[in-house]
Amino acid sequence: MGTIAGVWHRQHGDSVHSNARAQVDGMLWSMRGRFGDTSESWTAAQIALGYRSPLHMNDLTHQEGTSARVAVLDGYLHNRDALCAELSISPQTASDGVILLAAYTRWGLDCASRILGEFAFVIWDAQLSLCFCARDPFGARPFYYAVHEGLFAFASEIKALFSLPPLRARVRFNEARIFAFFVEDFSDQESTFFEGVQRLKPGHILMVRQGSAQLSPYWQLDPEYRLPPMLDEAYEAEFRQLFLQAVAARLGSRPPVGISLSGGLDSSSIACAADYLLAERGAAPGERLRAYSVLYSPTVSGFSEAAYVQAVVAQKQIASTVIDGEATPHSLHVPDVIEIMDDLYLSMGYSVLWKALQAAQRDGIRVLFDGTDGDTVVSYDPVYLTELAGQFRWLTALREARGYARHFYLGRVSVWSLVRRHMIQPYLFGALSLLRTHLLRSSNLRRQDAVPRILNPDFARRVDAAERLSARRRERHPHRRVRESHYAALTHGSSHGLEYLDLLTSRFGIEPRYPYFDTRLVTYSYGLPREQRVRDGWNRRIVRRALRDLLPLEIAQRSSKWVPTKNHNYILLNYELDFVKNVLYSSSNDNLSIYLDTNYIQHLFRQFESTGDAGIGLSLWSVSLFALWLNKWQAFSG
Repeated sequence: MGTIAGVWHRQHGDSVHSNARAQVDGMLWSMRGRFGDTSESWTAAQIALGYRSPLHMNDLTHQEGTSARVAVLDGYLHNRDALCAELSISPQTASDGVILLAAYTRWGLDCASRILGEFAFVIWDAQLSLCFCARDPFGARPFYYAVHEGLFAFASEIKALFSLPPLRARVRFNEARIFAFFVEDFSDQESTFFEGVQRLKPGHILMVRQGSAQLSPYWQLDPEYRLPPMLDEAYEAEFRQLFLQAVAARLGSRPPVGISLSGGLDSSSIACAADYLLAERGAAPGERLRAYSVLYSPTVSGFSEAAYVQAVVAQKQIASTVIDGEATPHSLHVPDVIEIMDDLYLSMGYSVLWKALQAAQRDGIRVLFDGTDGDTVVSYDPVYLTELAGQFRWLTALREARGYARHFYLGRVSVWSLVRRHMIQPYLFGALSLLRTHLLRSSNLRRQDAVPRILNPDFARRVDAAERLSARRRERHPHRRVRESHYAALTHGSSHGLEYLDLLTSRFGIEPRYPYFDTRLVTYSYGLPREQRVRDGWNRRIVRRALRDLLPLEIAQRSSKWVPTKNHNYILLNYELDFVKNVLYSSSNDNLSIYLDTNYIQHLFRQFESTGDAGIGLSLWSVSLFALWLNKWQAFSG
């Protein structure tokens, strides 16, 4: 794990040399909460680059001479051995930064497409007067930047950019992004909550020159990619090989390794694969992995993950730490998180995650596996029922619906409701949508999309809320093909959540790693035939079968998916009303009314007190987080 920062004064001469170094040192200091023991900076004329890291690693690498090149890297490379073989350098002595610089020297801008890993890097090429930036395909490592007049600056956190006087003087909120937060639209992977500050889009490179800044994709999922026909066993063997490869590439050099273990198929499959690989390396049982689980009692929701977590822990002899979700107030660590958070991220799990990371830090964990979006990568969407209906394969569709109702919903949902929701409504919706569009055009009527009432009407008009919502609804239509739905899910973006996890884990010296986001595994999973993902009502079939010798039977045959909405709402209603009320009614929130209808929000609070409606509870929580975040940044900007 590293922290990177840099400035380039593109319109100044050698006189800014010392100032640039001081600015980068200040940027690194502003991010001192991120784990790191040592920092280093490099300066030449108008540019300075900096890096902060643990003592055992240093990825600020440079070549001196007439064609000076300097690289700073946050992250790590998965295919370093293959790269070293191609580049004729020793993998035993070369750091990832050295390999990166050698790859750029050999392949130029194409080096990003040859590198596998979770990374954000910048290479300064003095000969070309080029600042070359890249971010991994799924955004596991953060990268923010600003271009202001003659200044280009980048950093691992936004606050570092605002340590620069020209940018601090221009702190302005991005109202479109604030609106997106309140309608839960996270599709924009470039903008931030601040005008003039951008995030580098995952899978893209940024080429900054003296008078220009050009963004270009270097990795994209091919929507037409298909695997050739094979036997089930062949698909499963190849998936297993790729999955174990993805986990092995992220294991690190020394156990124990941490795992965020929910008991679901995604995190459990990673835990079992990591245990298997560490056993092959000779690590003893009980010393390979440490699991960290947040568990809730079944009293509220009627369901608990405890039995599934225990199945993995017991079979693999994994040391386990359990965080009691009910005993951890939502608000406990909210001030800690808001204090370090730049871009606001909506979650009710700030405090339980903080406690889990505290426990992992005490245990000496440096690498923490996470199963984020494993279900998205392999695809568990029941749209396959829609596709079968569209192909008029009704008998097959009904058989699959019966299996899905039995396995996934455990009989709590009827076959008829699945038929109605996934086999009739998508086609009926499409026909009605076409009819409505025709009628609106022929009558010259415009549909007024409902704007959330919590928004201040003036703010809603400033951001053209109705048109934004209308455009989003036009883009969102029920998918009728498995591949279409899968592609949309994979390309929608997970970078906001990964940035949030990076922000918190970095405070505890822990590096999160995501095997399911390995591009080789993602591409293979996307190319699978539909029947390899779901058959006989079993979703994520390829994972269950390819890893069946590693998974406990309870996990391999687990069909349910638990969402803690009821538990979160129960805690909010019974333990957090005072916290929410104090935030909403605070006199320090006068500026909240610029964006929100505070009278209506207070009405919602009274309604939540009496009804306990979960939707209202989530809205009030999001408003509370926004109010605290707004107060912090308004104090910062003066």
